Amino acid sequence: MNGALPEDFAATARDYVAKLQAEPAKIASRKASQNALNAYGPHLPNYWAVLRILRRVT
Repeated sequence: MNGALPEDFAATARDYVAKLQAEPAKIASRKASQNALNAYGPHLPNYWAVLRILRRVT
């Protein structure tokens, strides 16, 4: 847990942004935020642990 992103994260982010630009969706900002979490989250270290903590706090 050194705070570093996985080596493939830049490519993952680029691919996700390219997909959004190619297929724009007219959705609420909260849905867009959820989509971003679903796209990026599984590629981030400790994502599920942080998500559990946030759910307890909010």
